[in-house]
Amino acid sequence: KQDERAFDLYLLLLREYKGEGVIDLDYDRMAGYLGIDKNMDRTAYRRQIIKVLKKLSETYHLIKFEPEFGENAKVTLLNIENSEKLYKYPEGKYFTIPGEYFTYGWDRRLSFNAKFCYMINLYQSSMSGNERWWSSPLETLGNQFHLNMSTVSEGMTELKKYEIIDIEYSDISEGYENR
Repeated sequence: KQDERAFDLYLLLLREYKGEGVIDLDYDRMAGYLGIDKNMDRTAYRRQIIKVLKKLSETYHLIKFEPEFGENAKVTLLNIENSEKLYKYPEGKYFTIPGEYFTYGWDRRLSFNAKFCYMINLYQSSMSGNERWWSSPLETLGNQFHLNMSTVSEGMTELKKYEIIDIEYSDISEGYENR
């Protein structure tokens, strides 16, 4: 589903999480992180952020959202597998998002496809024995992450264009479909 603002805001909430249950969400700061403070007035961007927080709560069940009129909202991150429980740092298969993702502005510059592929790269490299290299065909990635191959291809190509990743292709003599 194309829901880039919800994706971006959820990543920012994860960034704000410090092991405590409730996050004191500062609308002004979040609007700055999302880059919507420049083209909207305070009322408009608060409305937009509230709309996204409601979606994260009611549609995706990732947070509990408690708005306060004229005040910061209270946001509680919920467990992804059981929304009745509070979020806690994952055990087992997980990856971290480098702070540079935000400080270099990749969260604003990259397309949604590229953001998702960036997360795929972080996940795949953290699960590989060698954190610098991993290998997987486009079709496998598409199936594993429930994406079509063009989404993966376009996202990876954009990451390569910005020199965030290197891509080494198999020899074409093996046949295109086997690369």
